[in-house]
Amino acid sequence: MAILLLFIVWTRERGNFSNVTGVERDNKRKGNPRDQSKFSRLIGSPFSVHASFGRGGLPFKKPPIPSGLQAISWALGCCQDVYLDFRKEIYNDLQAQSEFYLNQGFVNEIEKVAQRIDVDELGTCSIAHCMRMLTTGHLMAEVYNRQILLWQILESNFPPINHLPNNNPPIFLGLTETQHFVVLKMKDEDLFPTPQLEKNWEHCHPRGNSVEK
Repeated sequence: MAILLLFIVWTRERGNFSNVTGVERDNKRKGNPRDQSKFSRLIGSPFSVHASFGRGGLPFKKPPIPSGLQAISWALGCCQDVYLDFRKEIYNDLQAQSEFYLNQGFVNEIEKVAQRIDVDELGTCSIAHCMRMLTTGHLMAEVYNRQILLWQILESNFPPINHLPNNNPPIFLGLTETQHFVVLKMKDEDLFPTPQLEKNWEHCHPRGNSVEK
């Protein structure tokens, strides 16, 4: 009888252990979206030794989501769910300053870029509306008046050129292998310094003399 009771207890304990390890195994398969190690690797992985993930963008989501605008909204201190407001601001600025963007060579066709940006519903979007950084990077830099740095294989730098000098902190973005943008927090921002204000810059800048001190 005692042997039978011991066998029953052992069987129950073994079953509980199996259940626990099964849950742990499932968690490892699914991954935790809050754990940066569970994000797909950054493209240009050597850069990741200098940075850690902030937030912005959502890993392992299909169909595509507008993670680029979500990342920017987070980097600017807002909830990711308000990215449509940022999209509208960029869209409106593109329409208002279309001549400037064309003259600078930032865009080739205003209408095509506007169609890509123009989305008015939350949620997933088609590939046709996913952010193309080489175009949108310049637009975001001008609208939010700060330097945008993107790491893919090589660093891409988008400084605002239509504004007076400022000390706004730059926004660092990374692109993962699953094609999602994430905000990067630099471990040492001095590795990628932002140009500092020149002394007496108002005498060097063509618009400087019109600025009230």
